[in-house]
Amino acid sequence: MTFPEKRQMLKDRFHLLVGPLVLCLAVSGASAEPSSVFLAWTVGIALVALILNRLIP
Repeated sequence: MTFPEKRQMLKDRFHLLVGPLVLCLAVSGASAEPSSVFLAWTVGIALVALILNRLIP
């Protein structure tokens, strides 16, 4: 699978990926555990990458 094909696959499955990531971000944001901060940063970066992939043609 080439890189443009991978990007198109992520664009096609955008809504399927964003839902669980937002839920995970909400759960990790509500927790006071130190590991949840790392999870929140990881999920936040993944969400930004998905949104940028969706916006950039």
